[in-house]
Amino acid sequence: MLALLPLFSTAETCITTADTPTTLTINGASIPGVASSCPVGSPTSGCAQCWKDYKIVADDDDYNLVFQVNATSDYANAIGIYLSEDLPALSERHDPAQFLDFDATSMIVIDGVRQYSIALAQCYIRRGQSYYLSVFGKNVVGSHSKPTVPYSIAVKKVPAKIPMNSTVIGQVCDGHYLHYYWEVDTTFNTAHGGVRTFVSKTEGDLDSAMMRYERCAGRANAPANIAEVKLEGHGSPSGAVVLPQNAQALEAGRYYVSIKGKPEICGDYRIHVDSLTQVQYLASPAASLRSGGFLSLLASLVPAWLLGRAIR
Repeated sequence: MLALLPLFSTAETCITTADTPTTLTINGASIPGVASSCPVGSPTSGCAQCWKDYKIVADDDDYNLVFQVNATSDYANAIGIYLSEDLPALSERHDPAQFLDFDATSMIVIDGVRQYSIALAQCYIRRGQSYYLSVFGKNVVGSHSKPTVPYSIAVKKVPAKIPMNSTVIGQVCDGHYLHYYWEVDTTFNTAHGGVRTFVSKTEGDLDSAMMRYERCAGRANAPANIAEVKLEGHGSPSGAVVLPQNAQALEAGRYYVSIKGKPEICGDYRIHVDSLTQVQYLASPAASLRSGGFLSLLASLVPAWLLGRAIR
């Protein structure tokens, strides 16, 4: 009787030494690649054949960095992308604690191309720091592996600063956040006027928008948030936040506007920031919340919210 041979040989089919990461150019052209799934039954946590590593060095800390991988596949989980500050050892690649963020499935398909993305917030980017994006070629459950998956990969800057009296437009996808800020150099009170931030959803769908002093906003309802508004639903939800609130002074510093996207969908938005004279400030409502063009809530009912808005 002939002995049955193993389905694979680790020595022959599983490469255990990772290649040197490919350097990506920020705001450069997309780089093509091919993600290969590991042989069925192979130790994927220690098999470099499954992984393609890329590296960028942050040349500025006043931007969000958005990593996007466009893959041609019918499978939502055809690949996974993982972002880290220090490239993990192959044996540690499936430990979630090793990564800053990841995107392991995608239902976002545009013209047959599946979009995976990761957004690194401006608040957490350090000038000169290296960041690594790893593309993982997954296995299908069963006896057959998925075919190799062609993809393109790129990283772009999304400027965080909103100059006073100007407008920015953008898009955020798949539950990520994009963070912006405007700033004032000196503290002033209502006798000097104020600042109005207007945010609107223009297409697709969004989750919510938050404002926070001196830090990127995080989850909704966080105590440190100055204001927040839901941007989900039909139409074009929008809102305006007027600062300072109540009789408080507007402290010098940065005021962040953070926009959160909805999972598995993209949303477009517009943010406009105006400086207000004393007359304009006093003529504005303490807070307003608008959705689809209709006044939904007055600030006098919720003085803690100086708000109405949309983000990312």
